[in-house]
Amino acid sequence: MSNGRPTEVTALLDSSQAVQSESLPPIAPTVARLRTLEVHHIRSEDVCPYTFPSRSADTAFSLIVLLELRASRLRRRIPSRDVWEHWSRDTDNHNDAEILEQQLNTLWTLFLQEYRSPREIEDALWIEFPVDEGSLRTVRGMFIHICFAKSILSYRAVVDFLKDVDAPTALLIHRVIYLSLKITWRNGRYSSIPSARASGFELSRRLDLVSTPR
Repeated sequence: MSNGRPTEVTALLDSSQAVQSESLPPIAPTVARLRTLEVHHIRSEDVCPYTFPSRSADTAFSLIVLLELRASRLRRRIPSRDVWEHWSRDTDNHNDAEILEQQLNTLWTLFLQEYRSPREIEDALWIEFPVDEGSLRTVRGMFIHICFAKSILSYRAVVDFLKDVDAPTALLIHRVIYLSLKITWRNGRYSSIPSARASGFELSRRLDLVSTPR
């Protein structure tokens, strides 16, 4: 803190303020169901089969599910040694990812069709949902290590996907997302919505992807 104001090293959210979100539904079962569908047949009720108390939470869950599904398409392994078959499947996966990016853009556009407060926009980007039922919460920037090599994050938020190399451009360069992250970086979070991020550095890395350094 500098004269009561946050600095680059100030935690965005004090860990003592973190709200537990074990009551929120996990994303894995929904993602698993969507993997059995053709992406162009996915409906909004397939993406979010739950009822949430706010449009921000509804949007956050839907975005996270689609982002995870898109990421799984892009990282899908193709074991075939047949070059043409490998190329064909790889093309199909990237076509699916493009369709999912269009769905993500549509979902975000619909969310912004009416006025959204800074808090509502922040919630849509930062609310965390468990990956699986009974996921253990971890401090952001830290990982649970399994078999000395594989690492997982137990909870996921929209901002977690924006740091990925293959992050969807439609969201990554969206002006509202950029402004929200910029304001959060400068002033900190509005409130203790379900999150346990304690690293200002983690957000700075994400913000660097969509902005010019100050």
